[in-house]
Amino acid sequence: MKAERPPRPHLEPLPYAQVGEIVGLLEVVHDQGDRTNLFALASRLRLEFGLAILAVKAAEVLDLAETPRQEVLLTPLGRAFVAADPNERKRLFHRQLRAIPTFAYLADMLRRAPGMRLPAEIIEEELAMHLPGEPTESLFETIISWGRYGELLGYDPDAREVYLDVESTATEGARP
Repeated sequence: MKAERPPRPHLEPLPYAQVGEIVGLLEVVHDQGDRTNLFALASRLRLEFGLAILAVKAAEVLDLAETPRQEVLLTPLGRAFVAADPNERKRLFHRQLRAIPTFAYLADMLRRAPGMRLPAEIIEEELAMHLPGEPTESLFETIISWGRYGELLGYDPDAREVYLDVESTATEGARP
């Protein structure tokens, strides 16, 4: 009997927000009592409104914030993130990345690859195939940026290779 291929994962695009913008957003919302008006947020962040929206959406994808109506609220996890030291922030970010289908899929691909490394072109081709309406270069940059901050993925720009951050994933089971 022929082995069935697993169904293709449903990957979702990621907002093109820098980690620093996401962290800044969380800190600003925390300074406002863990909630603020969405429209006032952009000026507090000193970001163009569209960029502020991307940072808010990124925080939502990571389950660090939610946006009922015109409010931006920190989730309990978002409050824990803001209160954490830099290393704990990275651990929380790492855990949240693993729950995002796009990151889970790429981590699984890398886990199966020789040396847990793949050329960037392979990752870019997968992204283009699964998310044809998204600008692949921007999506790739976002994935690398978030993955490096959360110590889930690494990137060697000289070799143009993406790799699984073995040290952080090996100790993951030991974390609470």
